[in-house]
Amino acid sequence: MLWIVSEWPPFRWLRSTLFWAARPRLLWLRIADAAALARSRRELAEMDDRLCDDIGVTRLEAKREAARQPLDELSPWAPLELRMAVAESRRRFAPRPWLRATGRARLR
Repeated sequence: MLWIVSEWPPFRWLRSTLFWAARPRLLWLRIADAAALARSRRELAEMDDRLCDDIGVTRLEAKREAARQPLDELSPWAPLELRMAVAESRRRFAPRPWLRATGRARLR
C-alpha cells in the first residue's frame, strides 16, 4: 500500500523538493545547466539557413529543438556528478543500505 501513497503527485513533488533542497550546490549546478541549455536553444532558433546548413540541420529541426523545454532534461555537457544526482532523484525509492546489513544473507 505504501507504493500507492509514494506515487501520489504531492508526495512525489515533496520528495523531489526535499532531495534538491538538501543538495544546494547540485541545485545551483542544475539551474545553471538548465539556463545554459535554454540559451543554447535560443541561439539555435536565431540561426539563419546558412548557419543551419553548416551544422547539418534543417530550419524546421532547429525550430523544433528550440521549442523544447529545458526543465526535464540535462544538457549534453552536464557534469557527471549532476547526471548521477538527477538519476538518483528520479529513482522510485532511495537506496537503503541498512536493509542488506542485517538479517540473513541473500542466497544466490
